[in-house]
Amino acid sequence: FENFATNSFEQLCINLANEQLQFYFNQHIFAHELAEYAAEGVKGADVKYTDNKAMLAMFYKRPLGLLAVFDEESRFNTATEASLVAKFNQHFQYEPGFVKLQARDCFGITHYAGQVIYDATTFLEKNRDPLSDKMVAVFAHCDHQLVRSLFTPRDDKASPEKKSFDMLRLPSRRYGKKSSSEASAGANGSSAAGASDLARSESSRRKAESATLKKNEKNESATMKRKELSRKRKESLPKTNPAGKQVSVSAQFKASLEDLMARMHSSEPHFIRCI
Repeated sequence: FENFATNSFEQLCINLANEQLQFYFNQHIFAHELAEYAAEGVKGADVKYTDNKAMLAMFYKRPLGLLAVFDEESRFNTATEASLVAKFNQHFQYEPGFVKLQARDCFGITHYAGQVIYDATTFLEKNRDPLSDKMVAVFAHCDHQLVRSLFTPRDDKASPEKKSFDMLRLPSRRYGKKSSSEASAGANGSSAAGASDLARSESSRRKAESATLKKNEKNESATMKRKELSRKRKESLPKTNPAGKQVSVSAQFKASLEDLMARMHSSEPHFIRCI
């Protein structure tokens, strides 16, 4: 989380990511625990925490979320920082997390960690961040295959359109339960007494299968890492959507954050408390 003397577009992106991770943390540590308390008849009503779901909704909601308004204003060549802040004030002045200021080029956001004042002076320029068409053309015809592949437009029509991830989705609790394979292994272990030869044979077979599986997983992991690196390099470049409009930096950032949260929702989280 960042809060400097002057906070710009970079700080907004960083703080939004932290806001999203805080929401994920809250749901696992507080919301799920309180639900289990209720299911077991344990009183937990005195446990209080700050739910920042409304803050995230202000950023993500369509068609008039803060990111959507920001992207829309970035498409107009005549837009200025003052007009951007004026639209923010118009649409979000009654939102509990938004702070309307007297300064024409500044606005405030009350994050879970505290209030941050953002200077919108370079917001539009940073969000557009255009790359020269001539530069793209030069790299697209480069003799180096890797460089050429990074600047070659992808055929979005060849693959189904990726659906955006619901950033306000509540994570499911995946840990704390034994899998059916673990339960089965326990049952088999208890019934294997007196059959040591069979157990040793089964153990050898499982070790061989495990070694083969690990080898295959290692190869697949290396392949996936190469593909992921290539994907990240491509996503770091200015892109255009099927309609031919350039995708803004904030839209790319939101897509990356959606991808991160989709991965986290499919995993088993562990948290470390730092003092």
